[in-house]
Amino acid sequence: MNNDFINAVKNQDYGYLNKCIISGQTPNVVGEDGKSALLIATEAHHPAMVQWLLEHGANVDFYNPDDKIIDQTAFLSAGANGFNDILEILIPYEPDVSIRNGYGGNALIPATEKGHVDTVRFLLEKTKVDVNFVNHYGWTALLEVTIYGSDNETYQEIVHLLLEHGAEPRLADKDGVTPLEHARRRNLTMIIPLLLDEG
Repeated sequence: MNNDFINAVKNQDYGYLNKCIISGQTPNVVGEDGKSALLIATEAHHPAMVQWLLEHGANVDFYNPDDKIIDQTAFLSAGANGFNDILEILIPYEPDVSIRNGYGGNALIPATEKGHVDTVRFLLEKTKVDVNFVNHYGWTALLEVTIYGSDNETYQEIVHLLLEHGAEPRLADKDGVTPLEHARRRNLTMIIPLLLDEG
């Protein structure tokens, strides 16, 4: 039954899904790969399906903790992939923004790493995501930018947004290296001045 429901989500078969709900089927199910129906709809970037599932009782934070999925909730996945339209749908259902992904981070950290400026702005302005959240590697969103980001206007804007919303530039990684030191090592000429201004 669960796999049939999951396949219907993938195929956007609302007729079958409606019959399932009428018969008492819960939308809080996982497929063989351990991914929930809501996560599958999110990864496939089907906002209408995400909305339908939530309206029919899907728990916004539902996931199976036994399955090792990097972005296991819809909120984490939407943030990491820059799906602001889906984030807009999820927010009224009050997702738990403190749930950690497989790397021990929140939705903000991969959004910054991947250069999703609008998503970074959305998360900082419309959620209570912790701008100084530290993942399993000892990295904050600001450290992630200076370690993986590029020297361009996109990442410059992301650093500006992070600092504007309280990112602590003196928070070093596990080796004691600060964002400014990482930026200098990588010659991120557009980011270094922003960090120097915070020194």
